[in-house]
Amino acid sequence: MNSQGRKKAMRMLKNQLQERRANPRKNRSDFFDYVLEELQEDRGILTEEIALDLMFVLLFASFETTSLALTLAVKFLSDNPLVLKKLTVCEKFIKNCISKIFHFCFKT
Repeated sequence: MNSQGRKKAMRMLKNQLQERRANPRKNRSDFFDYVLEELQEDRGILTEEIALDLMFVLLFASFETTSLALTLAVKFLSDNPLVLKKLTVCEKFIKNCISKIFHFCFKT
């Protein structure tokens, strides 16, 4: 990511943080809510600048590790057709289980 891309991402994160600060949620539901809570603590350990840097790093790190993991998975599966076949069978089983769980949890 180039310098301009980082600045744009940091600006977006800062705007989102300011918007959340102006319109807080009643129930914490995501990382922004927890960051805002920490920023309001009297301890003063976390500054807004550090919080924004942390959020940026977490976004970037999760993207990089996810893309790397997907690349390695595709390579591994293409090198091992038998494993791919077994996973295809497992996928059908998992989808069936998930469908039943959703039906049970959300039936009205």
